[in-house]
Amino acid sequence: MKPGLDASEQGLPGTLAQALAQAQARGLAPLDAQMLLLHALGRSPHDRAWLVAHGHDALASETTRTYGALAARRAAAVVAISEFAKAEAVRFLGVPPEKVTTTLLAADPAFGAAGGPPPAELAGAPYLLCVAHT
Repeated sequence: MKPGLDASEQGLPGTLAQALAQAQARGLAPLDAQMLLLHALGRSPHDRAWLVAHGHDALASETTRTYGALAARRAAAVVAISEFAKAEAVRFLGVPPEKVTTTLLAADPAFGAAGGPPPAELAGAPYLLCVAHT
């Protein structure tokens, strides 16, 4: 976690229940999410009831990292915003490189300079190019 920011300010789960909800919102099956979290916590796979009873317990940053890595490896695909981000996902999360797709955060060169003709595949069709900074 970044110094000076709490987990929620970084988009990270702060509790066990939030970790499970976040994983499920990203497409991980509830049972898979529970099993991975129990593993990250060093608990028995038979402790699913414990997760429910302790859902409001704080999630340690080391557990968050372990759980995130396990969930990322379980994902069907991972999208990275740069080749560097892809390399970091492979290096730190253990995601196989073939599961990581790089989608650069820049307009396709086909759009060219302002005032130029649109790309051939868009000629005659309406389109919208949205460039934004978040």
